[in-house]
Amino acid sequence: MARNMGVDGLMSGINTTSLIEQLMSVERRPLVLAQAKMTNLKAKADAWRDVNSRLYNLQTKVNDLKSSLTYRGRKTTLGTEEFFTATAASNAAESSYQVEVKNLAKAHVIASRSDLSSSNVSLGYEGTFQINGQSVSVNTIDTLSSIADKINNTADIGVKASVIKLADNQYQMTLTSNKTGSVNSIVAEDGGDVLKNLGILDESGNIANNIQNAEDAQIMVNGLTVNRSSNTINDVIAGVTLNLKKAGGTTLNVAQDYDKIVEAVKGFVNQYNSAMSFIQDAMAFDSKTQIKGPLFGESSLLYIQSEIRSFLSKTVPSVKSEVNQLAMIGITTGAYNSGIDISKAGNLVLDETKLKAALESNFDDVMKLFGAKVNNVASSANGATIMTSSQYSAQFSSATLIDGRTGSEDWGQGGGWMDSTPGEFPDWVEISFNGSKTVDSINIYTLNSQEYPAGTYGVRNLTFEYWDETSASWKTLKTAEDNQKDLTVTDNTKGMISLSFSSVTTSKVRVNILESNGENDYSRLTEVQVYEKNDGIFSNLYNKLWDLTRTEGVIKTRQEAIGTEEKNVNKRIERLEQMLERKEEAYRARFIAMEQALAKIQTQSAWLTSQLANMSNTTTNNS
Repeated sequence: MARNMGVDGLMSGINTTSLIEQLMSVERRPLVLAQAKMTNLKAKADAWRDVNSRLYNLQTKVNDLKSSLTYRGRKTTLGTEEFFTATAASNAAESSYQVEVKNLAKAHVIASRSDLSSSNVSLGYEGTFQINGQSVSVNTIDTLSSIADKINNTADIGVKASVIKLADNQYQMTLTSNKTGSVNSIVAEDGGDVLKNLGILDESGNIANNIQNAEDAQIMVNGLTVNRSSNTINDVIAGVTLNLKKAGGTTLNVAQDYDKIVEAVKGFVNQYNSAMSFIQDAMAFDSKTQIKGPLFGESSLLYIQSEIRSFLSKTVPSVKSEVNQLAMIGITTGAYNSGIDISKAGNLVLDETKLKAALESNFDDVMKLFGAKVNNVASSANGATIMTSSQYSAQFSSATLIDGRTGSEDWGQGGGWMDSTPGEFPDWVEISFNGSKTVDSINIYTLNSQEYPAGTYGVRNLTFEYWDETSASWKTLKTAEDNQKDLTVTDNTKGMISLSFSSVTTSKVRVNILESNGENDYSRLTEVQVYEKNDGIFSNLYNKLWDLTRTEGVIKTRQEAIGTEEKNVNKRIERLEQMLERKEEAYRARFIAMEQALAKIQTQSAWLTSQLANMSNTTTNNS
């Protein structure tokens, strides 16, 4: 802030600088309050960003628990890892095997003669030979090392050349196949007698120095003998990869990987506790110190906290009663009166033993509880039945639309439905469930293959209906985003159509096909799936967290409001600072004027005194 220079109390004796500072201290109170508010707003903005970040991370952990991929994990257990190791993919069946390694796969190794006296002296050989069909040319200046380099630098030759020093003045070159197994034996063909001179081939052109034969791995699985070219075997037991180490046998068990699920739950619990503890601290007020959290009094945050907590005590009615709540499978909330640290009261506590027991005894129901498994009620396996407007032939039966086969590989061979009235629409497919169900999504699979692409042979325009029990009539399904808007598909060219709609409780649905992609063509489908509404805890919690953290969500709205308030306060601070600068300049100007006035008065007083003195002297002299 600019200041006018002056001399404190030159005439008045008053410390004007100190007086002005005291006056300005009073004047600055509105600015101090505004700056304090800005500091508070910045703390709020930072805290809201932290809340958003923690909830986003929580959403990621929740997604793991609602994803079916988490539950497809398999783990392997071996009697011993001395003979081989094993890993299992999600498609591996839960089973036990007796596996014995009879022989390891070996790479073919051949060598030159062993009496070559140097690795770096020109050999004088010239010619072009072939290894595994790839040509290598050498000339008279090449050494043993340079020949090895040429072999190694030849693309797709399939071997590794190495020069080994056996003793002083005694070198030998080996060629080792890059792959194991009998099919990968080294094939050598001479040119200019180079390989013969090196001692790799004999006079007849055969391998002269065979160090190790190419051999296949041999294992026995439950008494059946299997040969493979590699020591890594992934095509004998579906979904299981074996890495062979040495001869010998042991048991192999493939089971559901419950540990992976438990770790996912632990990840959720830890992130939940982190997020909720931060929220609690941000809203806290210490009555002793009178210190408030940065988000104290934020009703939006209280709403968020309440909404998230409410999911943890929900009951999922579609799940068995013994596991239809999180608490029943070992995920509980620390009680406030249980004697634990009050700062941790309300945090989640995981009983791993109880969770594993629930997974082992009620695996599918725990998946449903979490929202990772939804039921396809339009499946014949679940008691659904089907009717269609027409059927081309028994090879295109409507029953195939609810048999679980979604692909087009069996088209024309009992895999997929086609109507019998080309060019006449609408065609329809009606699926009745095994009782009344609450449903909210549907998948339509139309014919789609390289030979029969969906853009030419698939269905194009569709509408969807459900049976309303109250009015005993068909009614149109509505979109999930707007329950006033009809659920339709137009201009489809894809092989799969996946749709969500406003949930309805009904006993059957109907798919109306209004047009196919081919002119005057048939309707062709391979599968129809209708899913029950997912009332799983983590599926719905994920949706809530997405709603809270999305661009138009509660958190973003609050952040924008704080940002607007920050801008307004910052403008007020700028105005106040400018006003205070003017005010201080005015005070200084007044005090300077006062000093100047006092100086003038003092000057006048001195002059008057001088005049009076002169008058007095004049009078005395005249006397």
